[in-house]
Amino acid sequence: MSDQTPYSSYPDGPQWQNPSQGGYPPASGPYTPPPYGQPQTGYGQPGYGQPAGGYPPQQSYVPPQYPQPGFAPQAAGYPPQPVFMAAPASEPGSGMAVASLVLGILSIVTFWAWFLVVPLSIVGIILGALGRRSVSRRGIAIAGLVCSIIGLAVFLIVYIAVAAFVHSVTTYPY
Repeated sequence: MSDQTPYSSYPDGPQWQNPSQGGYPPASGPYTPPPYGQPQTGYGQPGYGQPAGGYPPQQSYVPPQYPQPGFAPQAAGYPPQPVFMAAPASEPGSGMAVASLVLGILSIVTFWAWFLVVPLSIVGIILGALGRRSVSRRGIAIAGLVCSIIGLAVFLIVYIAVAAFVHSVTTYPY
């Protein structure tokens, strides 16, 4: 390590400007800052973008008051009262539309069992007709209605075909 300071190579040290012209003060002693509340000015100039007259008085900021979620506005001296909101009312016919679709699909799948398909199809047709009142599930109600009709129609076609086959076999023996 060397005992040289950064400016030791200069014969007289750095060439300082005159402090009254805005230069740096010579490094001759410890720096003492001005007292608290006094604007810092550097030798006749305002310091760091400060206006010459000082800062304007500060205005106090009060954040806006919003109501607490889930509580009704309170009267003076009373504790906050919770707000109870009713659940949104379900749309009329929406449950019937879904039930109609389920029963219609079951009636198609179980077309071979007459004791299942007839009640499933009839109830599916009724619920599909009533479920068409729903605005958002109108398509589901129509699909359930169509599936129930198809299930009943397939059952009737198969029943008539089997009945005709049995009749032909029993009437005309080999």
